[in-house]
Amino acid sequence: MRFLVTALLTLALAMGSSMPDAYAGSATVKPTPKPAAKKAAPRVVPAPADEYFGRLKMSILGIQNTLKDLALKASFDPPNSENIFNSATFAEEALHEWEHKYPTDPWLAKTVGELVHMYAQVPTVNGRLKMHAAMLWLQKHYAATKSIIAAAKAEVDRADQTPLLTAGAQSLSAPSIPQPVAPAPGAPAQIAPAGLNPPATAAPNSPAPAPSPSATVH
Repeated sequence: MRFLVTALLTLALAMGSSMPDAYAGSATVKPTPKPAAKKAAPRVVPAPADEYFGRLKMSILGIQNTLKDLALKASFDPPNSENIFNSATFAEEALHEWEHKYPTDPWLAKTVGELVHMYAQVPTVNGRLKMHAAMLWLQKHYAATKSIIAAAKAEVDRADQTPLLTAGAQSLSAPSIPQPVAPAPGAPAQIAPAGLNPPATAAPNSPAPAPSPSATVH
């Protein structure tokens, strides 16, 4: 009996000495941090087809068609291509307002790319400045649209390799007038058609012809 009591006391002492260590070990365990919540992507909101932008109240389709038409017009008449700038300003203004109201519209990047294409058809200093400004707009606001940016960049590179023109240079140049060519020695004289011979003129400082006797009045 005495042996049993001694064994129980020894066991109780051993268990009591190990319990603080167990509690101490459990106290050092830190909770696992929760992963940070992912930021929700902005909701895509396309502009309504019947909403109008800019001073000319242009629809989305109207803006896109205007840019395409002006690009075609400029490419057909490069010397006078700056004539599109007035209409292009209204279209670009409407495009900025569209972007301001509906910044997540998926059609915006493509339309800004068409703006780059339009200005690339104007081979003047002003055309190049506007083209690069539109390209910067595309790269800054729509960096995720890799394919659209790549196509616009290729267009810009081609345009930069094209020689620049002075606006209206060819349309304002005087037409060339062919100069008469002297006949070669021994060649027959060229006879002008009847009625086209120029009047004969007296050489400078030559004496006037004397009047004929029959013309003298007595």
